[in-house]
Amino acid sequence: MEEPRQKKMAIIASKGTLDMAYPPFILATTAAALGWEVQIFFTFYGLQLLRKKHGVASLEDLRTMCLEADIKMIACQMTIDLFEFKQSEFIDGIELGGAATFLEFAGEADVTLFI
Repeated sequence: MEEPRQKKMAIIASKGTLDMAYPPFILATTAAALGWEVQIFFTFYGLQLLRKKHGVASLEDLRTMCLEADIKMIACQMTIDLFEFKQSEFIDGIELGGAATFLEFAGEADVTLFI
């Protein structure tokens, strides 16, 4: 008898305002707590959620919880280049990648969300 496949959740975070910061982190940490494999792809204004010294402590706590839960957080390389950000502006523990990086995971995801 085959073991059931681990569920996967793929999230696109494209907005950087405080009210839009919480949903991807809360959904990701909840899914991880349920044993799902989770990836968040941060693009355009969503990159603000990965920059250092942003937001309030509770947002920083949510980012830390994501890292501790082995949630892969991918910063969109094209958007970083477009906005002329430097890699040093972002928190440690994230990966850089393009749409293909996200789609590779999302193509096998059970749940995909665009936030």
